[in-house]
Amino acid sequence: MSNYGMIPVAGKGNIVSVLKKNVSIETALSAGEANDANWDHIGYLAGITPVTMTKEVNAEIYLDNPDGYTTKSTGGKDAGDLSFQIGYAPGLAVQQRLVDIYDVSNGEVEKNWYRVKSPTEDPNQYVVNMYFGPMSSLGAPSSIENSADMKRDITVAVEGRPKLAEDFLRSALTQPTRSTSQSSSSS
Repeated sequence: MSNYGMIPVAGKGNIVSVLKKNVSIETALSAGEANDANWDHIGYLAGITPVTMTKEVNAEIYLDNPDGYTTKSTGGKDAGDLSFQIGYAPGLAVQQRLVDIYDVSNGEVEKNWYRVKSPTEDPNQYVVNMYFGPMSSLGAPSSIENSADMKRDITVAVEGRPKLAEDFLRSALTQPTRSTSQSSSSS
């Protein structure tokens, strides 16, 4: 088992994709989180702001707390928003599809899976984070100062807990090896 994903991930080389129409997340996961067969690559990625997961913290103030400090407990969790900026290429079928996803038209559903595939120190390996939710913002194409290319900002309101690279890597590291599972089944 290699140790890919053990050094900080570079920003350059990230790929954002949306789950192909009529493909289930179970199908995509069974093919492997980094397998591209079930994903539509969104296009030229100009920037990305990953989610910031937050947890509500409730303060409970009691006058008779023994140490005089506030007691705190956690409440609901929010996965936040996934935002990315793409090079505006309206002729790409996947970018036309993004408009359909936003409008919930042409057989598209409101909530979709989005995948961010990031490079590692091994050029043949990637780490993957997946997010589910509705597109909350489809920005109008705009130009950036010092750039001749038009860009479009997209925001996804992430619902539920994202499927994080740490989860995928943890499960890959805890998978029993063939010899371990064979020896434990023969005992």
